[in-house]
Amino acid sequence: MKKLENINGEASCLSMLGDIYLEIGNLDKSLNLYEKGLKLRKRIGDKRKISASLNNIGLIYGFKGKLDKAIEYYERTLDIGESLGDMEGQAIVLTNLGIIYRQKGELDSSFDNFEKSLKLAKKINFKRGQIVTLCSMGDTFLIQKDLNKAMKNYQEAKEINKTIKDKKLKIHLLKGFAEIDILQNNLEKALERGKKALKISQDIGAKTEEGLSNFVLGMTYKEKQDWDRAKVEFEKGKKILNDIGDKTELIELLYNYALLWKDMGKDDDFKNLMREVLSMSQEMGLELWKKKCEAELKNAI
Repeated sequence: MKKLENINGEASCLSMLGDIYLEIGNLDKSLNLYEKGLKLRKRIGDKRKISASLNNIGLIYGFKGKLDKAIEYYERTLDIGESLGDMEGQAIVLTNLGIIYRQKGELDSSFDNFEKSLKLAKKINFKRGQIVTLCSMGDTFLIQKDLNKAMKNYQEAKEINKTIKDKKLKIHLLKGFAEIDILQNNLEKALERGKKALKISQDIGAKTEEGLSNFVLGMTYKEKQDWDRAKVEFEKGKKILNDIGDKTELIELLYNYALLWKDMGKDDDFKNLMREVLSMSQEMGLELWKKKCEAELKNAI
């Protein structure tokens, strides 16, 4: 019994360390720790904790742009969650699957998973799960340029977050609202939200969120035609996301960075960077960004 307790304790420590390395943006170290923890949990046979480890590994593969591998781990997680009747675990992994399918450009499958997740999260009053799913749905509506539905989802998520005050989710909401501001040409408000998101990110040491905040500021300065500041923010975000290995977020940033060169009339720089993003999208199976890049390059001929 004591030996099993020791193994369980070691697995929990490995998982917590994996969480810490994920938080500071060291994806390779995080993945290594999660995989070690999974091996130990398999020895014990604790299905609930095995499921958590599988989900964490899927999350890392998603960040790295290995989408099919992420789906494989998420589906294994979902199978265990269903067998245990773990509705919270199912809600988490369904949202993660929705994000992956969005990245693959399969928006119907994305929304299907989000809606299933939200239904489960509401049923058990899982507030954090509701917020993450609503934000993810808002992000997907933004891709479709459906600002009303995006705003509705973000507003609902914001109201729920008032009860749990999750700072990382607040950053995500600030980013979402800022992107709507940009599309509605409310650039000063977008700038205010972007700076606020950046400060919170830096205060809590959330590297991915810091890079995404730089990205939002870069887009805002781009629309203000403040080219120098836009380049500075894009470069900061690019370095952070590249350093931590978050390829899926990096692609969106680089796509918009290429559009900055286009707006500046730097056609060669625009085409070169857009071709780089296209190559990355093809390699990772990101159909959504592949189509966007192809359309931009076609129009540039």
